Amino acid sequence: MQVLKEETRNQILESTRQDIITYGIDNVSLRRIARNIGMSPSNIYNYFKNKEELIESIVLPGIQQIDKLFSDISNNRLEFNLKEINNSKSDFAKLSVEQLAVKIFELYKKLDVAVIIILGSEQYIESINKWICNTLYNNYEHYFVDECNEYEKKFFAGLISFAIIQGFKKVLDNAEYCIENNINVPKMLERYLKIFLG
Repeated sequence: MQVLKEETRNQILESTRQDIITYGIDNVSLRRIARNIGMSPSNIYNYFKNKEELIESIVLPGIQQIDKLFSDISNNRLEFNLKEINNSKSDFAKLSVEQLAVKIFELYKKLDVAVIIILGSEQYIESINKWICNTLYNNYEHYFVDECNEYEKKFFAGLISFAIIQGFKKVLDNAEYCIENNINVPKMLERYLKIFLG
């Protein structure tokens, strides 16, 4: 009985992923999700409290993997609850730019819908932006000329962070096209990262 429940839960999650891919996160329909797996919408509530919990169940593995990736990159963890992030200098050179690009692409391939949701969410983007700003500010002093005051340094770190995030979104939005046309997505990510990280 428990195996059947788990199987049904997984079917609901997969149907939700497909619904998000087809209609976008803002147009998720429990009615459509249920119809695609041959159940009534009310049955979904036996597995998930509401639509938000269902979507969170898809996003959570992505959040955990991104947090692990950010932890692998530096000693700081990504804090999706938007707490203040540790401002100490971190050992940022744990991964090369090439390794980082490969890990980002592997994460996308494994959890594509979760990554799409995370990159489309203001809350998650704000946390990612804080982490990147903090990392740039504390580890890439060469970006900032000596005449920059603290405000200017933080401002420029924010601009660079914004550009990195927007570039990642653009590359990953086009990842399927690139894969179909034998374009090396990790190499694209690596080249893009090298603009900022040298």
